[in-house]
Amino acid sequence: MSVEGVTLRNSGCWMQHYLACDRVRIDGITVFNRNNYNNDALDLDGCHNVTVSNMIADSDDDGITLKSTSPRLCEDITISNCVISSHCNAIKLGTETNGGFRNIIVRGITVKPSADQSSQFFGFPAVTAIRPSRLRL
Repeated sequence: MSVEGVTLRNSGCWMQHYLACDRVRIDGITVFNRNNYNNDALDLDGCHNVTVSNMIADSDDDGITLKSTSPRLCEDITISNCVISSHCNAIKLGTETNGGFRNIIVRGITVKPSADQSSQFFGFPAVTAIRPSRLRL
């Protein structure tokens, strides 16, 4: 399976969740997912033989998440030449992991702040500083 040259915007949750997929090639896509809390750009879950390259992603939650919610490993994954902006983790291995990880390669990744710093983050308006007197713990 191949996903190429598309632009994906503002999903209600994770933008892409590939579950137990084999031989996937994701190349040259653009993802802007800042619509809601828990807006990952790309989740690979128990997948084998996946290549992600040349992706530009800006997400309110995780950029690229590798997980294995079943006993099936997430393995033989190559992530390269991507630009990732996120208010959480640019690349994360974990969350609900049962099967584990094997042969994961990440190279040539640029992690940078979102181009849009004025939008909301997890339901709160963007601010440059928070005064301690306004925090409620």
